[in-house]
Amino acid sequence: MPDVNVPEATVSRADAPDVDAPNADVPNADVPNADVPGGGGSRPAELQALPYDGVRSVAVGSVVWLVALLVMIPFADDLRDDGRLWWIATAAVGFGLGLAGLWIVIRRRDRLRAAEEQAEAGAG
Repeated sequence: MPDVNVPEATVSRADAPDVDAPNADVPNADVPNADVPGGGGSRPAELQALPYDGVRSVAVGSVVWLVALLVMIPFADDLRDDGRLWWIATAAVGFGLGLAGLWIVIRRRDRLRAAEEQAEAGAG
């Protein structure tokens, strides 16, 4: 094996930044929101839920998967010959997961509405 001359490091360990320190390379890391205009040290606003519940989007997506499934079923033999029969399974699973997602977002919407009604009843 040939001798390889490897130059020694020119930076000493004392000059190297402490990579284990949190935010060592971030300026003003100790000041919250220092990089946000008007936010030098102020607390961020409390997060609020979006007013959008997602029911319509999930319902439309589920219908699209169902339509794709129904359109492909008559072509099952052609899809099998081309080795693409898995497209039907994909559409079926997409529709099934869409139904599960629809159930989830409807429950979420109902919980948000109930919490909003309780907040209004408690404030009024």
